[in-house]
Amino acid sequence: MTSLASARWAGSITKATNDQWALARRGQVAETVWLRGQITRIEARLARLLGARADKRAGQVRGYGSRAEWHAKARRLHALKARLRTAEADWAAGRSPSGSRLPLPSWPMPRTAATSSTPPSFSGIGARNGRTGSA
Repeated sequence: MTSLASARWAGSITKATNDQWALARRGQVAETVWLRGQITRIEARLARLLGARADKRAGQVRGYGSRAEWHAKARRLHALKARLRTAEADWAAGRSPSGSRLPLPSWPMPRTAATSSTPPSFSGIGARNGRTGSA
């Protein structure tokens, strides 16, 4: 095997590793954003009285229909908050969702994303590749 072929193999392995790392990090951001949205939505509905109607002009959501539904959603809220804490801790520690440490990329990360303790929003993803917008 020539040194040129060996370099190509090494480059393809490095690219595959970096792509896998980036995909895992984008997945972590997506999960964190989804968890925050679910928590916000459930908290808004839990704050309303049972059976309260929605008032779109006032920006109020409807309340849960029964005490059992309210209780189930309150339990779900606690579970979602625990998942969010775990996801944010994994992000800060550089762990993938499976719990293994992610390999560091060979390309330079934007300073804010590499040093931030919370995941960036979707607007920053893809900007380094010339793309803008969400995922």
